Amino acid sequence: MKSYILSLLIIANCNAFSFFYKSYKNIEYARYDTTSIKLDLYVPDTTISPKPVIVWIHGGAWVYGDKEEPLALYLAAHGYAVVSINYRLAPTFTYPSQIQDCKTAIRWIRANASTYNLDGSRIGVWGTSSGAHLACLLGTSNGIKDYRIGNVQISFENDLSLYSKYSSDVQAVCDWYGNTDFSLSDQSSTVSGEALFIGGALSAHPEMAKMASPLTYVNNNSASFLIVHGELDNVVDIKNSSRLDSALKNNNVSSFYIPLKKTGHGGNLFYSDSIRMRVMDFFDSKFKPKFSGSTPDWKKYFTIDPDQGKSFVVDTTPYISFAGSPVLTINNNENIILSYSSWFMYNSPFILMNNGDNKNYDFNAVNHINSTGALIYLPDGRYRFIYEEFEADYSLTRHKSHLASQISNDGINFIKEEGIRFNPTFNDDSITSNPTAIQINDSTWRMYYVSDEYKNQGIKTALSTNFGLSWHPESQTNILKTENISPLPLYLSNNEYRLYFRINNKLLDSTQTGIAFCDSKDGINFDPSQSKLIITDSSGLGFNLTNFSLIRYLDGSLNSFIGLTSKYGYPVTRIIRALPAKKTNIEDQNTNNITAFNCEYNNLDESLLIKIFDSNFIYCNYRIFDLEGRIAASGSLYNKENIININNLKNQFYLLKINTPQNYHLFKFVK
Repeated sequence: MKSYILSLLIIANCNAFSFFYKSYKNIEYARYDTTSIKLDLYVPDTTISPKPVIVWIHGGAWVYGDKEEPLALYLAAHGYAVVSINYRLAPTFTYPSQIQDCKTAIRWIRANASTYNLDGSRIGVWGTSSGAHLACLLGTSNGIKDYRIGNVQISFENDLSLYSKYSSDVQAVCDWYGNTDFSLSDQSSTVSGEALFIGGALSAHPEMAKMASPLTYVNNNSASFLIVHGELDNVVDIKNSSRLDSALKNNNVSSFYIPLKKTGHGGNLFYSDSIRMRVMDFFDSKFKPKFSGSTPDWKKYFTIDPDQGKSFVVDTTPYISFAGSPVLTINNNENIILSYSSWFMYNSPFILMNNGDNKNYDFNAVNHINSTGALIYLPDGRYRFIYEEFEADYSLTRHKSHLASQISNDGINFIKEEGIRFNPTFNDDSITSNPTAIQINDSTWRMYYVSDEYKNQGIKTALSTNFGLSWHPESQTNILKTENISPLPLYLSNNEYRLYFRINNKLLDSTQTGIAFCDSKDGINFDPSQSKLIITDSSGLGFNLTNFSLIRYLDGSLNSFIGLTSKYGYPVTRIIRALPAKKTNIEDQNTNNITAFNCEYNNLDESLLIKIFDSNFIYCNYRIFDLEGRIAASGSLYNKENIININNLKNQFYLLKINTPQNYHLFKFVK
């Protein structure tokens, strides 16, 4: 069943991507007598013009394979035109037929660039195994038309007058476990892929074997490379990749080499989101504009007035089902992005519009943030996301974890960073649960985290002076009480700070647990006695409130989301909205005669009354319920006694039900 669900998700993702490109199938780009060589072209339906091109070259030991279902197709959702090519196969056709076809395809792209809105100056290639070998040959043989060793000579370019005036050079190569040095292959076999490719045993054709090796042609005009190879590969020796990487660097050519542990010739790790993101980031770095100081004006979205964000009404209707841990961020277009952890493999973030009343999936996300954490806005316009990552020996009884991070150019697609670790004390098993962060000055960020959520050791802080690359402890003790977790810091317009958090996590009384806040002048010194519980677990209708997120729209209104988790220990099951409650002049004309209200105002030393001002009413009965259905107050009013005093109610939400003979009422809250 698990594999069936995975297949459905993959199909769903491919269908989602199909909205972003137009396909042109089986275009003939070369012909040899009766042999037609074809390609498929996928052009993204975006405003970017013209489109950079990625050429996909399939593998199959040079003897089989087809252009259908190119792995590179997901790049079409990111503004790349994708060309998937067929080429002549061995043993019917031997080397250099295959590289001639590949170079002809590159020339065809440039010859037809204006027809399909392609950018012939930005062409990258990507292949796996034998397809990677051909991609490497394209990349290392830039500018080379013929090559001779001894009495053996080959020509890389076919004499096709139709495209002969166009270059076959490429600018970037992604090589997945390709052969680059045939001296590492079986020299005596006559039936290996390499032997069928060059027309005989390698030992019998040493000149051709060397000329079939991409390593032979490396020079300072070679393309930039991303090389990925499994350390357990028993088909293509990993030395092929390490030798190519060294040769490129020795010629001052950009090369990034990733040896993958515990994987062989292909495998699931190659198809993971993190590796696909590295591929996209590689091509982006070559073909898309660099970011330079285009950091969005994000602080205004996370700055609220001191009297805002103190009262909310909970809407328990699932905003997102089977999801939790909401994270609100701003991307470089100043779109408000709602990310979340998900039970599913594929997690598309939302772009929020109209104060959260409307939302659009962003299908462009390949590997979006899928965890509780904090976004750090870098000065060069990129984004760093810090989050908790479990250690290999993590267990429920020993909750060991560390700080990890991902990096992004657009605030949507993220790639894993390596090397970030943080361990402030030796007493903490888990040292980064629920990390969030806020900028203190131009270069300094403060992280709020839970030292161990399982042990409830409370909220602590750490500082970074290099935008989250490294951290050092700041608070030596908890800044609030030990039973408080899930911190969310925000700016206040009076230059102070506010911290939202889950309060009283050890208590069982759902009317005394939930989301609270506390203000601070400097963001680190808090007075726990001033903490105010504003949303109780009882409002979750059978669920506990977990992570709280809040953002301020440019019109001044607030939008917030809360994760819900079962009280019985099941995973987070939904995200709901918490809507800011109005404070005064809340008038109601409701034929159902029932309205929700919040007694949070009592914390402000204000008298809160409900005044019946319907001129037709003679008397009425009223009952006030908490959100678990228990009667908190009841009584009767006559036309000369039209005030309900609710100052004795607890600081939480209630439902007011009024019955009048006319079955309608008019009332308002007054101070």
